[in-house]
Amino acid sequence: MKRTLFSFVLMSAVLVLAGCNGTVSSVSIPVAAPWNEMRTGILGPTDDLVAVSTGAGLESTLFPATLSGLQAAVACQGSGGPYLVTCSDRTCNAQAVCGTDTVIEKRYSYELVAHLDRGVFTTGSVQIQDGTGATLMGLAVNAAGGSFDVAAGFSEGLMPGVQSEQIEEMGSIFLLPQWADYGPGELTGQICSGGVCSTGVVAECGKEGPFADRLRYATVAQPGTYSGICGTVPVTLTINSAYSSVGACINARKATCNGLTGQSRKTCNHAQIGVCHATFNVPSAHN
Repeated sequence: MKRTLFSFVLMSAVLVLAGCNGTVSSVSIPVAAPWNEMRTGILGPTDDLVAVSTGAGLESTLFPATLSGLQAAVACQGSGGPYLVTCSDRTCNAQAVCGTDTVIEKRYSYELVAHLDRGVFTTGSVQIQDGTGATLMGLAVNAAGGSFDVAAGFSEGLMPGVQSEQIEEMGSIFLLPQWADYGPGELTGQICSGGVCSTGVVAECGKEGPFADRLRYATVAQPGTYSGICGTVPVTLTINSAYSSVGACINARKATCNGLTGQSRKTCNHAQIGVCHATFNVPSAHN
């Protein structure tokens, strides 16, 4: 087991394409991006999560544990503040891990891999559901227009994986294969943490070794649209203000499917509904 100091935000908010309940965030990149695989780590509340994908040319798999071997993580409350203990055994006992300190919660680690057949794919979705059918995470991917767009909704019950570098209040998505045009860059904007707001890095682009491109996001960025250049590639991150209801979310998100027709339009609408169901943590009966 490995003990790590961390911000309490890491176990109470969502990390990848971040947001609070009712919030949907999206990233837009030119459609020329050659990526055909997306990967991200997740810390989920239960050990029964599954990935469900829709759309021609899109397949997804949810693997238990991360590539680094992380099986679970336990948040403990110590006298010096909260800290995180990682487990290489999925069945580790949370109280035994924390010892005499208080258990905040235990999370199970997963690695989500989504593969796109770019010769076939236009639009689709991936949903992460628990054993009751509740949608904890929804990804809507659209490459039908002039951009490669990924929108995400997360319930507060789902926790994407803590970074190995222990960057507080950040999450990552990895994109393969590497794109020569994509490189280091930053998107800046308003960051708020602990009631204090200042200008900071909202998103950071870079390479993950020789194998993947990487995009990191701040979970405490304020709603808005942020743009920057990653290498020579323009990247836009949009974080909406929280929707008042799942219905309001669906009505707004379906507008992103305008211009599509036929099965592509149906698949896009399906994807947006899944994103909204995820951010409001409701069962998804339309799979």
